[in-house]
Amino acid sequence: MSSMHNTHKARHAATVWVLWSTLFGLVVGTGCDDAEPEDELALRMDDHFFGAMTARDALVAGDDVRARRALAELAELDVTVYPASWADPVEAFRATCARLSKADSRLDVALAVGQLANACARCHRAVDAHPALEPSTRWPAGDDASSHMLRHQWAADRMWEGLMVPDSALWVSGAEALADAPLTPRASASKRAVAPSVSDLARKVHTIGEHSSAATTPAQRAQLYAELLVTCASCHEQLAVTPEEP
Repeated sequence: MSSMHNTHKARHAATVWVLWSTLFGLVVGTGCDDAEPEDELALRMDDHFFGAMTARDALVAGDDVRARRALAELAELDVTVYPASWADPVEAFRATCARLSKADSRLDVALAVGQLANACARCHRAVDAHPALEPSTRWPAGDDASSHMLRHQWAADRMWEGLMVPDSALWVSGAEALADAPLTPRASASKRAVAPSVSDLARKVHTIGEHSSAATTPAQRAQLYAELLVTCASCHEQLAVTPEEP
């Protein structure tokens, strides 16, 4: 599992720097002279990306408090340090994080995380950024519990990227992987007996994948992604497992 964990982490790191290169190229290309030095802005983009990932992964692990805290920290960014041409979209992103950090229920926090990804996408569109991600391999094969969980993780990551970039092809690839080959209740519990509620959650994950494949609007996709996060968190709690963080 550790090698997959390291690959997962490396991919996210690469995403940050590819995204930053795209955005910095826009600043230079438009002749902005009010930007911070390249390395300072790179670190800020890094903070945004990993802050959003922290909120998402905390929720999947069942830690709603840490998810809200990550959103609140993103709301503290200083808009004045960014290029003037970025001011409005960055302020909109900050205000969205501030509002979402006050979510109460787990579903509200999950909806907040989905809306956060959409806020990233709106900012990218506003500054005409087209983040390029590191190519991803095909989702993991296999019928055992570990392979299924890795496939769920792979699918959730592609759907997240599809929301954030935004990129419909990434979203659909994740949705299709999620809908593929439902995880059996016994496999989900590593061959031990499980409660009927876990079986229901296992089926729901794949139903969400099917619905996600047909979703076309950012709002629909954010809603479905929120449902996925809540379902994953509930299943992990009932099975008493804690997902590895990327």
